[in-house]
Amino acid sequence: MNQRDRELPPRPESEVPLPSPPRVPSDTVRATLPSTMPPQSSTPAPNPYQDLEYLMDRVVQRALAVQGGSFRESVEQLGKTIDKMASQTDLILTEVQRHSRRITELETELDNTKGRVSTVKAELDSTKERLSALERRFDEFQAARAPQV
Repeated sequence: MNQRDRELPPRPESEVPLPSPPRVPSDTVRATLPSTMPPQSSTPAPNPYQDLEYLMDRVVQRALAVQGGSFRESVEQLGKTIDKMASQTDLILTEVQRHSRRITELETELDNTKGRVSTVKAELDSTKERLSALERRFDEFQAARAPQV
């Protein structure tokens, strides 16, 4: 080490230069491209990302083509599930309406029963009063008939 190396502080890791990724030869890239791709022109493209976008589109199209059958099956299965749920929902709504009508009927019957109970209570009170009056008259009658000693 010389004098100059000792004077400089060590470089932080963020400043350490990273190695550049290996370059892939264009022949290798062309060999991996599908045969349906148009041949590349000898003139370079003005936008280097244009080729990347095209390749990404092709990758997505191939992935969809491979998975297209299973995707269609999934969509069909989803449609069947939705139809089944819709019919079950209709059945549930029908049952809810039926129970709502029954609840309304029972509430009406309860109101009628409460009215009858009130009527019966009034008749019972009236009967109690008449019975009390009859008992008083009977006691008076008994007292009047009893021999006076």
